[in-house]
Amino acid sequence: LSQRLVPRTSGKGRCGIYEVMIVNSGIRNIIRTGDLAQLDNAILSGRKEGMIKMQDYANVLRDRGIILEKETRPIP
Repeated sequence: LSQRLVPRTSGKGRCGIYEVMIVNSGIRNIIRTGDLAQLDNAILSGRKEGMIKMQDYANVLRDRGIILEKETRPIP
């Protein structure tokens, strides 16, 4: 789990943008082999298991009007 806090559109407080990666056999193998460039694809493939990329979650919050567009710029 990774988190980034960004300001809400209401100006009151912050909202957490999350990335969830669940360690399954594919993730475990990527880490073991050091092929970290494949992690994004593995997270996308793991959506049924509850995984989500931070960028995708930021886009959902933007579409719901919770955070501003500028907060959804590519997250390093």
